[in-house]
Amino acid sequence: IVLGGPWVERYVGVEAPDECVTVYFPPAVDDVLPPMTCCKGVWGYHDAATRPECRNYTVRMRDDDTLTIDFVLHESGVASNWARLARPGHSVVLSRPRSWYRCPEDAAWQLLVADQTGLPAIARALEQAPAGLRTHVVLEVLDPADIQSFDTAADVTVDWRVGTGNGVMPSVLPDAVASYERPAGTGYMWFAGEAGASRAVRSHVRKQWGMSTRECSVIGYWRERAEEWIRI
Repeated sequence: IVLGGPWVERYVGVEAPDECVTVYFPPAVDDVLPPMTCCKGVWGYHDAATRPECRNYTVRMRDDDTLTIDFVLHESGVASNWARLARPGHSVVLSRPRSWYRCPEDAAWQLLVADQTGLPAIARALEQAPAGLRTHVVLEVLDPADIQSFDTAADVTVDWRVGTGNGVMPSVLPDAVASYERPAGTGYMWFAGEAGASRAVRSHVRKQWGMSTRECSVIGYWRERAEEWIRI
C-alpha cells in the first residue's frame, strides 16, 4: 500500500531499516479518524474506550511524497480488511516512527534473522548496507512464492527456510541461530519474529556468544496465540 498526501511532507522518519509505525484504522474503510490529541507531551489516542484498532508495520520505502507499507492479506483482520478495500482517498493515522536496528560502524559482519514479519526491514537493511559488509540472512517464509531478491552492495548470503514458523508450524529460527558459525571480529545480530522464538535467540546470543546490547537487537514482533493473552 502506497500512502501519500500533503501530510507526508510533515512526516519525520528515521534512517534505520526497521523504521516502524503504528497504523490506526477507521471502523470502516470510508470513515475518517479524528486526529490524535496531546496529553502530557505525548500524541496519541488516550481514551481506551474510543481508541481505534491498530497494528505495527515497517515502512518498506520512503521518499519525499510517499510511504510504502507491505501488507499480508489474511482471511480476516482489521488491517487485512482495510488493505483489501482501500482505494485512493481512503486514510489511516500513523504514529511517530521508532526503530531498533543499530549496527555499529566498526562491524565486520552482521547476521539478520526474521520470519515474514521482518522481511521488509531486512530488505531495507540490505539496500542500505555499506559495500562489502559481510552479511548472512536467515528468512523463514511460508511459501516459495514469498521468496524475494534484494538489491545490495554488501557481501550477502541468504538462507531461506520455507514452510515453517509464521504461526503455522514451530519456527526453525532459534536452531538456525544456534548452529550459525559466528565469524571473528566485531559483529552485529538483528532478529525479528515471534516472541517465544525471540526469547530463545536472545538467550543464545547473550549467554553463548556473550553479545552486549550494543551488538544485538532481538525483537518479538508478534506473539503466538495472542488472543489467549487478552484480558477483559
